[in-house]
Amino acid sequence: MALSLKSFFRPLWHISYPVVSLVSTGAFLHRLVGLVFFNICIVLSHRALNGTKHAALTVVALFLHPTLVYPVTWIAQRNDLILTTFLLLAWLNLHNPRRAGIFSILANLAKSPFVFHSFPVAIYTLRRRRIALSLVLLLTTLAIIAIDYFTQYQAMQSRGVGLGAIHGGGLETLAFTVAARSVKALENLLLVFVPFPALYKTPFLLPIAALYSAILLWIGWEFFHPSRLLSLYRNQRSLLAFLVATWIPLAFAPGLRALMPIIPFCYILVARILSRHKLYRAAMLCLVVCNMIGALNIYGYTNTGAYDLGSEMAFPKEVSSQLWVQDRQEIVDSFIRKVIGGSESAAD
Repeated sequence: MALSLKSFFRPLWHISYPVVSLVSTGAFLHRLVGLVFFNICIVLSHRALNGTKHAALTVVALFLHPTLVYPVTWIAQRNDLILTTFLLLAWLNLHNPRRAGIFSILANLAKSPFVFHSFPVAIYTLRRRRIALSLVLLLTTLAIIAIDYFTQYQAMQSRGVGLGAIHGGGLETLAFTVAARSVKALENLLLVFVPFPALYKTPFLLPIAALYSAILLWIGWEFFHPSRLLSLYRNQRSLLAFLVATWIPLAFAPGLRALMPIIPFCYILVARILSRHKLYRAAMLCLVVCNMIGALNIYGYTNTGAYDLGSEMAFPKEVSSQLWVQDRQEIVDSFIRKVIGGSESAAD
Protein backbone atom coordinates (compact mmCIF):
# COMPACT_ATOMS: atom_id res chain seq x y z
CA MET A 1 0.00 0.00 0.00
CA ALA A 2 1.73 3.13 -1.22
CA LEU A 3 1.36 6.23 0.89
CA SER A 4 2.20 9.65 -0.46
CA LEU A 5 2.88 12.93 1.29
CA LYS A 6 -0.85 13.60 0.89
CA SER A 7 -1.71 10.78 3.35
CA PHE A 8 -2.15 10.86 7.11
CA PHE A 9 0.96 9.82 9.04
CA ARG A 10 -0.63 7.14 11.21
CA PRO A 11 1.38 3.98 10.50
CA LEU A 12 -0.29 1.65 13.02
CA TRP A 13 -3.69 2.70 11.76
CA HIS A 14 -2.61 2.25 8.13
CA ILE A 15 -1.08 -1.16 8.77
CA SER A 16 -4.09 -2.47 10.72
CA TYR A 17 -6.33 -2.60 7.63
CA PRO A 18 -4.22 -4.80 5.34
CA VAL A 19 -3.24 -6.98 8.32
CA VAL A 20 -6.90 -7.63 9.22
CA SER A 21 -7.71 -8.04 5.52
CA LEU A 22 -5.24 -10.95 5.35
CA VAL A 23 -7.87 -12.89 7.28
CA SER A 24 -10.99 -11.30 5.83
CA THR A 25 -12.01 -8.11 4.04
CA GLY A 26 -15.51 -8.40 5.40
CA ALA A 27 -16.97 -5.64 7.53
CA PHE A 28 -17.70 -8.03 10.42
CA LEU A 29 -14.05 -8.77 11.19
CA HIS A 30 -13.03 -5.11 10.91
CA ARG A 31 -15.76 -4.17 13.38
CA LEU A 32 -14.75 -7.04 15.65
CA VAL A 33 -11.19 -5.69 15.82
CA GLY A 34 -12.61 -2.35 16.93
CA LEU A 35 -14.65 -4.08 19.63
CA VAL A 36 -11.53 -5.87 20.88
CA PHE A 37 -9.66 -2.58 21.32
CA PHE A 38 -12.79 -1.06 22.89
CA ASN A 39 -12.90 -3.82 25.51
CA ILE A 40 -9.17 -3.45 26.20
CA CYS A 41 -9.83 0.23 26.96
CA ILE A 42 -12.59 -0.82 29.37
CA VAL A 43 -10.23 -3.17 31.23
CA LEU A 44 -7.45 -0.57 31.39
CA SER A 45 -9.83 2.14 32.66
CA HIS A 46 -11.10 -0.17 35.39
CA ARG A 47 -7.50 -0.91 36.34
CA ALA A 48 -6.83 2.83 36.54
CA LEU A 49 -9.71 3.10 39.02
CA ASN A 50 -8.46 0.25 41.20
CA GLY A 51 -9.23 1.11 44.82
CA THR A 52 -11.60 3.91 43.84
CA LYS A 53 -15.13 3.78 45.23
CA HIS A 54 -17.84 3.05 42.63
CA ALA A 55 -15.18 2.06 40.07
CA ALA A 56 -17.46 -0.32 38.14
CA LEU A 57 -20.27 2.25 37.96
CA THR A 58 -17.84 4.86 36.69
CA VAL A 59 -16.57 2.55 33.95
CA VAL A 60 -20.14 1.76 32.87
CA ALA A 61 -20.97 5.48 32.64
CA LEU A 62 -17.69 6.14 30.82
CA PHE A 63 -18.06 3.50 28.12
CA LEU A 64 -21.72 4.26 27.46
CA HIS A 65 -20.63 7.76 26.44
CA PRO A 66 -22.23 8.58 23.05
CA THR A 67 -18.89 9.64 21.58
CA LEU A 68 -17.57 6.10 21.93
CA VAL A 69 -20.15 4.84 19.45
CA TYR A 70 -18.17 6.41 16.60
CA PRO A 71 -14.88 4.45 16.81
CA VAL A 72 -16.73 1.13 16.88
CA THR A 73 -19.33 1.76 14.17
CA TRP A 74 -17.10 3.83 11.91
CA ILE A 75 -14.33 1.45 10.86
CA ALA A 76 -12.15 4.28 9.56
CA GLN A 77 -11.92 5.69 13.10
CA ARG A 78 -10.11 2.68 14.49
CA ASN A 79 -7.14 5.00 15.09
CA ASP A 80 -8.89 6.47 18.15
CA LEU A 81 -9.31 3.01 19.67
CA ILE A 82 -5.65 2.14 19.09
CA LEU A 83 -4.53 5.56 20.32
CA THR A 84 -6.60 5.43 23.52
CA THR A 85 -5.36 1.92 24.29
CA PHE A 86 -1.71 2.99 24.14
CA LEU A 87 -2.35 6.29 25.94
CA LEU A 88 -3.85 4.40 28.89
CA LEU A 89 -0.99 1.88 28.82
CA ALA A 90 1.60 4.69 28.78
CA TRP A 91 0.00 6.44 31.75
CA LEU A 92 -0.47 3.23 33.75
CA ASN A 93 3.21 2.37 33.20
CA LEU A 94 4.80 5.69 34.15
CA HIS A 95 6.55 3.84 36.99
CA ASN A 96 8.42 1.89 34.29
CA PRO A 97 10.11 4.43 31.97
CA ARG A 98 10.96 1.94 29.24
CA ARG A 99 7.44 0.56 28.92
CA ALA A 100 5.88 4.04 29.21
CA GLY A 101 8.18 5.31 26.44
CA ILE A 102 7.36 2.41 24.12
CA PHE A 103 3.61 2.78 24.63
CA SER A 104 3.91 6.54 24.13
CA ILE A 105 5.65 6.10 20.77
CA LEU A 106 3.07 3.51 19.69
CA ALA A 107 0.29 5.96 20.58
CA ASN A 108 1.99 8.59 18.40
CA LEU A 109 2.17 6.12 15.52
CA ALA A 110 -1.55 5.46 15.85
CA LYS A 111 -2.65 9.10 15.62
CA SER A 112 0.07 11.72 15.42
CA PRO A 113 -1.95 14.88 16.33
CA PHE A 114 -2.12 13.57 19.92
CA VAL A 115 1.66 13.55 20.18
CA PHE A 116 1.81 16.03 23.09
CA HIS A 117 1.41 13.36 25.76
CA SER A 118 4.99 12.30 25.01
CA PHE A 119 6.34 15.41 26.71
CA PRO A 120 5.08 14.54 30.23
CA VAL A 121 6.26 10.95 29.66
CA ALA A 122 9.72 12.27 28.75
CA ILE A 123 9.76 14.46 31.87
CA TYR A 124 8.82 11.56 34.14
CA THR A 125 11.47 9.44 32.41
CA LEU A 126 14.07 12.17 32.93
CA ARG A 127 13.18 12.44 36.62
CA ARG A 128 14.06 8.76 36.95
CA ARG A 129 17.51 9.56 35.52
CA ARG A 130 16.86 7.76 32.24
CA ILE A 131 18.41 10.56 30.19
CA ALA A 132 19.09 8.58 27.02
CA LEU A 133 15.57 7.15 26.94
CA SER A 134 14.09 10.59 27.53
CA LEU A 135 16.10 12.06 24.64
CA VAL A 136 15.04 9.23 22.31
CA LEU A 137 11.41 9.85 23.19
CA LEU A 138 11.73 13.61 22.67
CA LEU A 139 13.54 13.26 19.35
CA THR A 140 11.03 10.69 18.15
CA THR A 141 8.18 13.00 19.14
CA LEU A 142 9.70 15.98 17.33
CA ALA A 143 10.29 13.84 14.24
CA ILE A 144 6.65 12.71 14.24
CA ILE A 145 5.49 16.33 14.58
CA ALA A 146 7.65 17.28 11.58
CA ILE A 147 6.41 14.34 9.51
CA ASP A 148 2.84 15.12 10.53
CA TYR A 149 3.20 18.61 9.11
CA PHE A 150 4.24 17.23 5.71
CA THR A 151 1.51 14.56 5.70
CA GLN A 152 -1.71 15.34 7.54
CA TYR A 153 -1.42 19.14 7.46
CA GLN A 154 -0.46 19.24 3.79
CA ALA A 155 -3.11 16.64 2.95
CA MET A 156 -5.88 18.62 4.63
CA GLN A 157 -4.79 21.87 3.01
CA SER A 158 -4.66 20.23 -0.44
CA ARG A 159 -8.26 19.05 0.05
CA GLY A 160 -9.43 22.49 1.01
CA VAL A 161 -10.09 21.44 4.58
CA GLY A 162 -8.58 24.00 6.96
CA LEU A 163 -7.00 23.11 10.28
CA GLY A 164 -7.12 26.60 11.67
CA ALA A 165 -4.04 27.67 9.77
CA ILE A 166 -2.95 31.29 9.89
CA HIS A 167 -3.68 32.83 6.51
CA GLY A 168 -2.24 36.22 5.79
CA GLY A 169 0.01 37.83 8.35
CA GLY A 170 0.27 40.12 11.31
CA LEU A 171 -0.52 39.84 14.99
CA GLU A 172 -4.25 40.28 14.40
CA THR A 173 -4.40 37.09 12.34
CA LEU A 174 -2.36 35.23 14.92
CA ALA A 175 -4.51 36.51 17.80
CA PHE A 176 -7.73 35.59 15.98
CA THR A 177 -6.47 32.08 15.23
CA VAL A 178 -5.38 31.47 18.83
CA ALA A 179 -8.70 32.79 20.17
CA ALA A 180 -10.79 30.73 17.74
CA ARG A 181 -8.87 27.53 18.48
CA SER A 182 -9.06 28.14 22.24
CA VAL A 183 -12.83 28.43 22.01
CA LYS A 184 -12.89 25.20 19.99
CA ALA A 185 -10.89 23.41 22.69
CA LEU A 186 -13.23 24.66 25.42
CA GLU A 187 -16.25 23.60 23.37
CA ASN A 188 -14.88 20.09 22.97
CA LEU A 189 -14.09 19.84 26.68
CA LEU A 190 -17.70 20.82 27.40
CA LEU A 191 -18.91 18.09 25.02
CA VAL A 192 -17.09 15.48 27.12
CA PHE A 193 -19.57 16.09 29.94
CA VAL A 194 -22.54 17.48 27.98
CA PRO A 195 -22.64 15.74 24.56
CA PHE A 196 -25.57 17.71 23.15
CA PRO A 197 -25.08 16.55 19.51
CA ALA A 198 -25.86 12.99 20.61
CA LEU A 199 -29.36 14.12 21.60
CA TYR A 200 -30.23 15.18 18.06
CA LYS A 201 -34.01 14.73 17.47
CA THR A 202 -34.49 12.77 20.71
CA PRO A 203 -37.73 13.61 22.56
CA PHE A 204 -35.75 13.61 25.82
CA LEU A 205 -33.52 16.50 24.79
CA LEU A 206 -34.52 19.03 27.47
CA PRO A 207 -34.55 16.76 30.57
CA ILE A 208 -31.32 15.00 29.59
CA ALA A 209 -29.60 18.29 28.79
CA ALA A 210 -30.72 19.62 32.17
CA LEU A 211 -29.30 16.55 33.95
CA TYR A 212 -25.99 16.77 32.06
CA SER A 213 -25.72 20.47 32.89
CA ALA A 214 -26.52 19.94 36.57
CA ILE A 215 -23.85 17.23 36.86
CA LEU A 216 -21.29 19.44 35.09
CA LEU A 217 -22.06 22.36 37.41
CA TRP A 218 -21.71 20.08 40.45
CA ILE A 219 -18.37 18.75 39.24
CA GLY A 220 -17.12 22.27 38.54
CA TRP A 221 -18.26 23.52 41.96
CA GLU A 222 -16.55 20.66 43.78
CA PHE A 223 -13.33 20.89 41.78
CA PHE A 224 -12.83 24.57 42.52
CA HIS A 225 -12.86 23.96 46.25
CA PRO A 226 -9.35 24.82 47.59
CA SER A 227 -8.86 21.38 49.15
CA ARG A 228 -9.76 19.69 45.84
CA LEU A 229 -7.31 21.84 43.91
CA LEU A 230 -4.58 21.03 46.41
CA SER A 231 -5.37 17.33 46.11
CA LEU A 232 -5.20 17.59 42.33
CA TYR A 233 -1.76 19.18 42.49
CA ARG A 234 -0.37 16.76 45.05
CA ASN A 235 -1.85 13.45 43.96
CA GLN A 236 -3.01 13.65 40.33
CA ARG A 237 -0.24 15.49 38.49
CA SER A 238 0.49 12.74 35.98
CA LEU A 239 -3.22 12.27 35.25
CA LEU A 240 -3.65 16.03 34.80
CA ALA A 241 -0.64 16.14 32.48
CA PHE A 242 -2.13 13.43 30.24
CA LEU A 243 -5.53 15.10 30.30
CA VAL A 244 -4.08 18.43 29.20
CA ALA A 245 -1.91 16.73 26.56
CA THR A 246 -4.96 15.01 25.03
CA TRP A 247 -6.97 18.24 25.29
CA ILE A 248 -4.57 20.39 23.22
CA PRO A 249 -5.31 18.63 19.88
CA LEU A 250 -9.03 19.17 20.45
CA ALA A 251 -8.46 22.78 19.37
CA PHE A 252 -8.39 21.32 15.84
CA ALA A 253 -10.90 18.50 16.33
CA PRO A 254 -14.06 18.39 14.19
CA GLY A 255 -16.43 17.80 17.10
CA LEU A 256 -18.01 15.00 19.08
CA ARG A 257 -16.51 12.11 17.13
CA ALA A 258 -12.91 13.06 17.96
CA LEU A 259 -13.21 13.13 21.76
CA MET A 260 -12.47 9.51 22.65
CA PRO A 261 -8.82 9.96 23.77
CA ILE A 262 -9.67 12.54 26.44
CA ILE A 263 -12.88 11.01 27.85
CA PRO A 264 -11.29 8.21 29.94
CA PHE A 265 -8.85 10.64 31.58
CA CYS A 266 -11.69 13.06 32.43
CA TYR A 267 -13.84 10.37 34.00
CA ILE A 268 -10.91 8.81 35.87
CA LEU A 269 -9.91 12.20 37.27
CA VAL A 270 -13.46 12.96 38.43
CA ALA A 271 -13.73 9.52 40.06
CA ARG A 272 -10.41 9.82 41.88
CA ILE A 273 -11.37 13.19 43.35
CA LEU A 274 -15.11 12.89 43.96
CA SER A 275 -15.95 9.16 44.26
CA ARG A 276 -16.38 9.39 48.05
CA HIS A 277 -18.75 12.33 47.82
CA LYS A 278 -22.32 11.47 48.88
CA LEU A 279 -23.71 12.68 45.55
CA TYR A 280 -21.21 10.84 43.34
CA ARG A 281 -23.18 7.61 43.01
CA ALA A 282 -26.37 9.46 42.05
CA ALA A 283 -24.43 11.55 39.51
CA MET A 284 -22.93 8.44 37.90
CA LEU A 285 -26.32 6.69 37.75
CA CYS A 286 -27.73 9.75 35.97
CA LEU A 287 -24.80 9.67 33.54
CA VAL A 288 -25.39 5.98 32.86
CA VAL A 289 -29.01 6.69 31.88
CA CYS A 290 -28.24 9.87 29.90
CA ASN A 291 -25.24 8.36 28.10
CA MET A 292 -27.20 5.22 27.23
CA ILE A 293 -30.03 7.25 25.68
CA GLY A 294 -27.51 9.39 23.78
CA ALA A 295 -25.59 6.34 22.56
CA LEU A 296 -28.73 4.57 21.36
CA ASN A 297 -29.88 7.75 19.64
CA ILE A 298 -26.60 8.48 17.92
CA TYR A 299 -26.19 4.88 16.78
CA GLY A 300 -28.86 5.44 14.15
CA TYR A 301 -26.66 8.14 12.63
CA THR A 302 -23.39 6.21 12.86
CA ASN A 303 -24.35 2.71 11.80
CA THR A 304 -22.47 3.08 8.55
CA GLY A 305 -19.01 2.19 7.43
CA ALA A 306 -17.87 5.69 6.70
CA TYR A 307 -19.51 8.46 8.65
CA ASP A 308 -22.33 9.57 10.90
CA LEU A 309 -24.92 11.05 8.56
CA GLY A 310 -27.43 8.25 8.32
CA SER A 311 -28.15 4.83 6.89
CA GLU A 312 -28.34 6.02 3.28
CA MET A 313 -24.63 5.27 2.92
CA ALA A 314 -24.79 1.56 3.68
CA PHE A 315 -21.58 -0.23 4.54
CA PRO A 316 -20.17 -2.26 1.63
CA LYS A 317 -19.87 -6.02 1.92
CA GLU A 318 -16.18 -5.87 1.14
CA VAL A 319 -13.73 -3.53 2.87
CA SER A 320 -10.80 -2.38 0.78
CA SER A 321 -7.86 -1.31 2.94
CA GLN A 322 -6.88 1.12 0.21
CA LEU A 323 -10.38 2.61 0.27
CA TRP A 324 -10.54 3.16 4.00
CA VAL A 325 -6.97 4.35 4.47
CA GLN A 326 -6.36 6.65 1.55
CA ASP A 327 -9.78 7.61 0.24
CA ARG A 328 -11.93 7.84 3.36
CA GLN A 329 -11.71 11.63 3.65
CA GLU A 330 -12.73 12.14 0.03
CA ILE A 331 -15.66 9.76 0.53
CA VAL A 332 -16.74 11.59 3.66
CA ASP A 333 -16.33 15.06 2.16
CA SER A 334 -18.20 14.25 -1.04
CA PHE A 335 -21.02 12.63 0.91
CA ILE A 336 -21.36 15.64 3.23
CA ARG A 337 -21.43 18.03 0.29
CA LYS A 338 -24.07 15.90 -1.42
CA VAL A 339 -26.25 15.81 1.69
CA ILE A 340 -26.13 19.56 2.38
CA GLY A 341 -26.37 20.60 -1.23
CA GLY A 342 -22.85 21.27 -2.45
CA SER A 343 -21.30 23.51 0.19
CA GLU A 344 -17.56 23.32 -0.19
CA SER A 345 -16.90 24.43 3.37
CA ALA A 346 -18.96 21.81 5.18
CA ALA A 347 -16.22 19.25 5.65
CA ASP A 348 -14.36 21.54 8.05
